[in-house]
Amino acid sequence: MLPAQGGSAELAAAAVTGVAGFTGFPVSTIHVVTGGISGTMVGSGAGLRPATAWQIATAWVLTLPATIVLSGGLFYLLS
Repeated sequence: MLPAQGGSAELAAAAVTGVAGFTGFPVSTIHVVTGGISGTMVGSGAGLRPATAWQIATAWVLTLPATIVLSGGLFYLLS
């Protein structure tokens, strides 16, 4: 990754996180930064491997339900 790509990804992540904070939308900073890095890879012409994109999308989809189940189970056990 070139310095310009890293800077672009971080600036995009900061902008999206800032807007989300201002509007009250919940976002994950890790997801936002990952999206920024993916965007710079596509923008630079390096492309994004379909297998990598699939892994990222699967992780994004599974994160919320897994966290709900885990936190609910821990709450049940600890209370």
